[in-house]
Order: sequence, then structure tokens, then C-alpha cells
Amino acid sequence: MHRPLTRLVAIAVLCLAFLAAFPPYASATDQKCTGCHSTITPSSGYTLTMPRLSVSCPAVAPPDSSVVITIRVSHPGRYEFASPRTNLTLTGDDGADILANESSPLWPISAQGGISTSEWTVPTGPASRKIFVLARVDFTAAHPHAADAPADNGQFAIAGRGEISVRPAAVFVNQGELLLRGDERGATAFDIISSVNASNITVIASGDLGTALRLSPALITDIHPGQRRTIMLDILDPSAAVANGRIDVIWEDANGTRNATYVMVRIQGYHGTPAPAGAGPLRLMGRAIGILLVGLLLASLALGLKKGGGKQRVRIHCAISWFIIGLSVYHGLMLAWGPYSRIMWSNYLLLGYATAAVMGASGVNGVLQHPVIRRSGYKRWLWVHRVTIISALVLLTIHAIALGTDTAVLRAPFGQ
Repeated sequence: MHRPLTRLVAIAVLCLAFLAAFPPYASATDQKCTGCHSTITPSSGYTLTMPRLSVSCPAVAPPDSSVVITIRVSHPGRYEFASPRTNLTLTGDDGADILANESSPLWPISAQGGISTSEWTVPTGPASRKIFVLARVDFTAAHPHAADAPADNGQFAIAGRGEISVRPAAVFVNQGELLLRGDERGATAFDIISSVNASNITVIASGDLGTALRLSPALITDIHPGQRRTIMLDILDPSAAVANGRIDVIWEDANGTRNATYVMVRIQGYHGTPAPAGAGPLRLMGRAIGILLVGLLLASLALGLKKGGGKQRVRIHCAISWFIIGLSVYHGLMLAWGPYSRIMWSNYLLLGYATAAVMGASGVNGVLQHPVIRRSGYKRWLWVHRVTIISALVLLTIHAIALGTDTAVLRAPFGQ
């Protein structure tokens, strides 16, 4: 019984490793140039859809600080987005250039489509003023006509603007605009940063964004100077028609006065057939595996604590435990490097990584049972083994309640 069970676990772990390397996804279908382009006409006479350029910067920032300006190009596909370069110009409200046509390369994007970004860190300066941001992206659109015809390499440019108000700010956000793609089932996030003691911070999405997005946390009791909090946005229904809008951040200062700032949200529609409402294949599989992990960990813990059953019980307990470790790795790779890649180093995601690490330590402790018992004794080995498993269960529970889509009802009493 021991050898077949060991082989089964090894095969399961290898299968999970393969799935982690090649996760399921909805790929775009290739289309001919004659049926998928519009707006701009290249030299050959047919038309093509231009990429979208988003300039994200804080709406408000305090003096003597620095802000991050993110230039994001979203390419619909159907042609190569080649040799892109970003040119950034910052101008003060007095007309003087703060940054004059600085250039930086962007990653090219294949004909399958995708997103390319670049970030610029810019000092705000000591004085209150407005900073006007102008970003231009120059690129080559390479669009082949047929297998035996050369590509038509046209030179194009797209531009975007932003504005930063530099003034004493108690609470501000690190991004002025968020781009949400309807055809991506992932999450995005922005940070709230405070230079004072602020309390009762509420985050509210305007209009129909409130029904399309879930903000987590939606309520923060307090934040101290220099602290920042990450607000995660999750698309609840990617197939719903949603207009552009904004997210308001409202807080109270030490005198009880309520203040507000905001983040603009821009919705970008589909470039293909919408997936079913609620979630894409990665999200659905990730949720299912997360629920399965909780059940398996409880089963493993119950088998470990159960008395009697002999070697058969121990072997099943070990097999389930190793399967949990492999499944945890797959769950983490699939979600953290997929839909949640933007926030893969946030606090509650780190709890998920810690859970897998503790389970791995428990597994190693089980494998080294005999040498550890010879050196330290059975009681000490058993104590360490049980403490690590129970710790993993506690970490997993916090991780699931804090982030899980299916456990959102448990966060409601805490304003999350």
C-alpha cells in the first residue's frame, strides 16, 4: 500500500506543477485585417484600431515629496506594437518646463495584444502649484496582409494627459486614474497615504461602478502619518455595461472635519467575446482550489489527531498533506501571477505564501520523523508537527476570510 500511495502523490504533484506552468486561459482568436480594424487608415488603405494610452498620476500630492506617474498602453492586438518609446513632458502652471520631453523605451507588444507600462518618479518641489503631464508614445504598427506579403510598417503616435495639484495634503492616493479592462478578470489596487492622523476613512465607488466593483477594505478605522493602506478593486461582473467613474476617499481629521480626494476609473471594453459573468476560468479554478484546500487541510488535521488506524491512517494523512502542498503552490502561482499579479505582495496574499511555507515545514518534519525522534524524542517531534499544521490552518483561515470571494460575507461585520 505504501508504494502505490507514494507514486500517486508524486504523480499528482507533477500534474500540478505542469498545470502551474501552463495555466488555463482564454486566448484571443486571430482575425483578418479586413474585418477587425477601424479609426485610423494606414498607407495600404485598410484601417486599424489604435492602442489606448492611460496616464496615471495622483490628483493631489504634498510639497517636497515625489509622485509616481504610470504610462500604460493597452493594445487590442491584430498587429505588432513595435519599437515603442514614451516621451514625457511636465509643465508647471507658470509655463516653465519641469521635465522636457524625456524619453524612455516601452516593451513591445505582439499581435496577440496586451499591456505595456513605464513608471516615472518625479519630485513635486517645495511650492504649491499645478503640474500638467503630457505623455506621447511613438510606435511602429506592423500589420501583415497575407503569408506571402511583407508587413506594412506604419509610424504612429498616441498621447495622453494628466494633472497633479501640489498643495498641503493630509490624505492622498498614489494614482490619479485606474484602467480596468473588461476582458481581464484580474484585480487592481491603489494606495492611500497619510501625512496626518486620519480616521473613519471610507472608500466609495460612484454610479454604477458601485455595483460592478468590490472595494476591499471599504472602511479603514484610522491611519497614522507615513502609513499607507492598499485598496483592492475586484470586478464583480465583467460582462455588465459600466461607464467611467471615480472612487471617492473620504476621511476625518483630528478636529472631526471631513475631507475627500478621489481616483478616476476608466473602463475599457472587450476585444473579444465576453466570458460568463462573475469570473474567468482562472478565477473560478482558483476559488474552487482554495475551498478544496481548506477541506483537505481539515481532513489532514483530523487524521493526524485521530487515535488508532495504524499505518494505514498515517499513510493517508501523509498523502493528503503532500497533495495540499502541491495544490497550494498551484493555487498561488495561478492567482498571484495571474489575476492578482498587481497586488501579489500585499499583506493578505503574503499570508497565503506563509501558509504554504508552514505546510512545507510540517511536511519536511514528517519526512524526517525517525531521525528527529532519535535526536529529540517522540513528544517533541509530535508537538512541532501539530503546532505547524494548526498554524497553517490559522493562517489559511485569515487569508481566506480576508481575500476570498466566497467568504466575503464573513468580512461584512468588520466593514471589509
